[in-house]
Amino acid sequence: MSKSLRFPIAKVVVPVCLLVSAFATPNPVRSLSFTATGQFRYTNQSSGFSPIRRAQVSIFINGATTPAASGLTDDSGNFSIPVTGAPNSFNAVAFVIARKSDSKISVTDSNTNQTLREPSISKFCNSCSTLAFGTTDVSNTDRKKGFFIFDTLGVTTLVALAAAPTSWTPNTNVTVTYPAGATYYLSPTIYIVGADGYAASPIIHEYGHAAMDMVYGFYPSVIGCNPHTFGAFSSLSS
Repeated sequence: MSKSLRFPIAKVVVPVCLLVSAFATPNPVRSLSFTATGQFRYTNQSSGFSPIRRAQVSIFINGATTPAASGLTDDSGNFSIPVTGAPNSFNAVAFVIARKSDSKISVTDSNTNQTLREPSISKFCNSCSTLAFGTTDVSNTDRKKGFFIFDTLGVTTLVALAAAPTSWTPNTNVTVTYPAGATYYLSPTIYIVGADGYAASPIIHEYGHAAMDMVYGFYPSVIGCNPHTFGAFSSLSS
């Protein structure tokens, strides 16, 4: 009767760190520098297109929540933003954001409770030196009016106020909430009703209340301010 031979089985212990390093996905090398270019516009009240001027643009790579770089649009809505430390291959999106720190104006989209923004289409880069996003047009009803409000206050109004003879610049951040249930100012926020989204006169009128608040530290607490237009005396008593 034959006997089977049994041999001892050697135990091989592999350190966990070696297993992790063998199967983990390596971090991509982030050595690429490129320039992100494009243009943002919004549909205006004449159904044409107006540039989104002097607004923040942020570049997001591979779904990150922190921008890789930020810059501003020019008076034609164009942007050209240098980005460094990117991986050699990635997808990216450019967001225009209704915020401008030096003018202390921002617009909040009441539908999302976030600062108003619009994304470009996603673009793929493979060792590119320039990533062109092309032209993005904002056509959503509320968002296009929100960018009109931003342009009316953040550029047109404040550029005029900064010129002689007033030479005035704001010292407090003012947020505009759109669309709101009514048009009014409650420090430090301007509320604009949906129907006034393209109405420059009441928009500038409400900023007048904000400017008065900044200069004098108060504003008339009158409900139903009338006339609700720019260039006319109103709310003379409280």
